[in-house]
Amino acid sequence: MDRTFAEGALPSSQDGDRARRARILCCITFHFVRRRLESLADVLQALAEFPVAFLEVVLVTNSIDESDASTLRRLALEIMGEGRATVCRVEGLDNPFDLAWQHKPIIAERFLGPTDSGFTHFLYLEDDIRFSFQNFEYFIAAREQLRDAGLLPAFVRTEWSEVAGGLVATDCFW
Repeated sequence: MDRTFAEGALPSSQDGDRARRARILCCITFHFVRRRLESLADVLQALAEFPVAFLEVVLVTNSIDESDASTLRRLALEIMGEGRATVCRVEGLDNPFDLAWQHKPIIAERFLGPTDSGFTHFLYLEDDIRFSFQNFEYFIAAREQLRDAGLLPAFVRTEWSEVAGGLVATDCFW
């Protein structure tokens, strides 16, 4: 784990135990582009290594082609194992960027629905956002430390920029 965090934000053994008891529902949006399958595989591999009580992944894609869906199901099966991932195909988007919002009904139905889903955490990722178990442990630790202040921990998305010659904060347009 990166030791640049404040010492108090490092996960304790209690936080690690809490993280391992988690039951996670994760949505990953994937604009179907074959050359991006390797990146998606890396994201899935990181999730497959989570030592949690339960983890289910829903791959949300804009491709309605059955062969593309079959490719995604096969990739998920090879990495995640049987019954740990499903493919949700979305069609009729006004704008391709709307795919990033298609996890909202899944949250409402599967995570916050009228019946107890048993899930303790929800993750939203994209096919190029690798999220490790160490990231999850950090979130658990920081969540407890910030709870009394009414705050939530967050992550800053970064990407490599050829133009800038380094990492840039993706969501800081200014």
